[in-house]
Amino acid sequence: MPYARPPGLYDRDVEWSDLIGFVSAKRSRLGLGLVYGRRRFGNSFLLRRLVDAVGGVYHLALEESRAPALGRFAATVGSLYTPAAPVTFDGWDAALRSAVGVLGKRETPQLLILDEYPYLRAQSPELDSVIQALVDDVAGGSLGADWQSRVSIIVCGSAFSVMTDLLSGTAPLRGRAVLDLPLHSFDYRQSRDFWQVADPETAFLLHSIVGGAAGYRDLTGGVAAPERPNEIADWSAATILNPSHALSGKTSTCYGRTHEYPRRPSTTRFSVRWRPARRLSVRSPACWDARASTWAIRSGCWCRPVSSPAKRICLSHRTRCFE
Repeated sequence: MPYARPPGLYDRDVEWSDLIGFVSAKRSRLGLGLVYGRRRFGNSFLLRRLVDAVGGVYHLALEESRAPALGRFAATVGSLYTPAAPVTFDGWDAALRSAVGVLGKRETPQLLILDEYPYLRAQSPELDSVIQALVDDVAGGSLGADWQSRVSIIVCGSAFSVMTDLLSGTAPLRGRAVLDLPLHSFDYRQSRDFWQVADPETAFLLHSIVGGAAGYRDLTGGVAAPERPNEIADWSAATILNPSHALSGKTSTCYGRTHEYPRRPSTTRFSVRWRPARRLSVRSPACWDARASTWAIRSGCWCRPVSSPAKRICLSHRTRCFE
């Protein structure tokens, strides 16, 4: 069954094709998939439009305790009935079986999306095993024999350490999911078109600062994207270098992509070495400073305050830059 691509979805051609293929696949009556990516990468945006195109229900979890989470999900399930009816559940097993049971009675393939799944899992550690039993029961024929259509469950989250562990080792969901889809950032060319920057050099500098997170464009707060290289400095001072701006401290360039979600411990260690010199050296002309207490861009080299505001380690040139 063909599904129309939503007009507001930029790029993501491969991801959209994989998701449609997952929903349309001729398989067991119940399929499980994982979708995950960093915050501001458009995970929820993509899945909301998938539900609109295919049909089903989208449930966004909150960071709350078990009882309120079950109550909110019960309200979501109640909205599936015609007319809507109030329902209550004592546990996640009954809640999920009720949800897929209602969706399976419909005539076309349906989706059940659990967004921010790590929030649910944190308060209900049995959820992985509940989904495992649900998939196994449908595959074994003890559940879903009277369904008229296939049902696909997609769990989504931005906590990489949680999402990637769902299918690892002896995890309950290992071997159950047929879709494992990580969303990546836009590359330079995609970012250039997304930000609508015609000049290649300006687009390259902008991409090196904010990376390829689609959601960062919405956080600019009305500050127009730079059109020429000499506008990069003013744009940076108004956005990422402005402590009161929403983009300040959020870009991957500034904080090494570790503040938005926990990561697995890595055996690889990186260090920046520099030799103190008697004379402070400058490798790059036309240096400028925004504020002593925040990050400063100096013609492409990123410097940060260390023990003293008068010292800065240049992460690009590995020398000191002058104040």
